[in-house]
Amino acid sequence: FTSLSVASRKPRATSVRRSFLLWTAVEQKKQRSYASERPYEAHLLEAERALARGDALLIAAQADIEKDLKRTFPSLQGYGMLSEGATRNVLIAHAQRNPAVGYCQSLNYVCAALLMVPLSEEDAFFSLCTVVEDLMPPDYYTRENDILGARVDQLVYSTLLGSRLPRLAGHLLDLGCPISLFSIQWFMCLFAKDLPLALTLRVWDVFFVYGDHALFAVGLVMMQMGEARVLSCRTLEEVYDELKAMGTGLQQRDAEAAHRLVTASLEALMNTALIDLIETTRLESRAQLLREAEEAAADAAATAATEAAAAAAHAADAPPSPLPPLTPPLLATTPGGGFTTPPRPTPPPTPPPLSPATPERPHARRSSVSAGAAATAPFGESAPSTST
Repeated sequence: FTSLSVASRKPRATSVRRSFLLWTAVEQKKQRSYASERPYEAHLLEAERALARGDALLIAAQADIEKDLKRTFPSLQGYGMLSEGATRNVLIAHAQRNPAVGYCQSLNYVCAALLMVPLSEEDAFFSLCTVVEDLMPPDYYTRENDILGARVDQLVYSTLLGSRLPRLAGHLLDLGCPISLFSIQWFMCLFAKDLPLALTLRVWDVFFVYGDHALFAVGLVMMQMGEARVLSCRTLEEVYDELKAMGTGLQQRDAEAAHRLVTASLEALMNTALIDLIETTRLESRAQLLREAEEAAADAAATAATEAAAAAAHAADAPPSPLPPLTPPLLATTPGGGFTTPPRPTPPPTPPPLSPATPERPHARRSSVSAGAAATAPFGESAPSTST
């Protein structure tokens, strides 16, 4: 990654020391894994064995990974079959290591960008583990609470945007454009999907130094730099197209945009009031989402109970089902209390067999012509008589 000067007033030694914070964390994680005999190859091998055993969660993760691989940087030069194979290996090994996350859409972009630095599969694997397990909130990518950490940050970012850029936030609100429509992709992909790779790596320099607070600073500065173009949009479709191309458009329109984006983000992070506001709003937003989840669960339980009571009442009010037709008993009772077999019905008398018909003798005076005609007449028809 590139080396960043945190600010002109900071000494160079501080910048260099901070630029190695990520690699220090990655190397420490690697050393701990090797000490416990859990290197990258061991995770990958265990994932292959789990797939062979039919592990349902890992099979589902593998299916999602395969679907997303072809959509990962389809137009990025240099990302081809070799990178796809490495991305597949790293993601399936990470899903095996971290079953609470498994595979979450967006990690494919983070992993692919790490491999495009370029890093080896092993370094990309432990870098991804460091991002998910150490740098981001613990429930940012988890399935259990439906990526609760990411949803919390969207509420926080919406609050910050409303306070820092109220005109822009109001314009989006008037058009019916929820901010999370685009910002959740920025945050969960760490901007890797929406910024050119070179600019993504510079943003990551800030992220690896300042942690997840950097995502808010970069997101606010990006919206500030593109505010005029977003305000000129008159429909939701125009806003979506503008925000979708905002990251690449910044660098295409202005060669210095990347530098200004990074330096302005750093200046924002120097303000401790922003950090405090992020953390305070996070606590409030998390409590709000948890409260809404509890209320939704209570409403669902109440609805289910009401439906069950209605179904029971309907069953009680319904007329009884008709009884099946009666059949004669197999055993009949006797006056003494015993059982006897009822008499079988007498079958109708069998008619005597029909005796064969006696053939009629031919007339003694029948002519030969008459006999020949009778022999050739069809069955059931009588031949014409020529006797006198």
